[in-house]
Amino acid sequence: MQPEADFQLLFLAGVLQEFLRLFRLLGQGEGRARLSVVIHEGKNRQIRRMCGQCGLTVVRLKRIREGGLALDRTLRPGQWRPLTETEQKQLVRETFLQE
Repeated sequence: MQPEADFQLLFLAGVLQEFLRLFRLLGQGEGRARLSVVIHEGKNRQIRRMCGQCGLTVVRLKRIREGGLALDRTLRPGQWRPLTETEQKQLVRETFLQE
């Protein structure tokens, strides 16, 4: 193999290793798969780029948690609700803010 091809294989192996560490298969069928991914600091379009590096196309993303705060599944896109006092305290603890 040429050095360029060796580098590409090493790069792809690293990407796949990171992909397998972060992603979990939830279900699949008819050319589609449902994955769960946990990242600690999201960059712009990070999930889409990571999937693209592995030859996958992201059709839909759904955030279900932000830090330790589980998002309210009863809210529709664009809806919101005030945080409970417990949720506010949890976010303060997680972000090291002073009350």
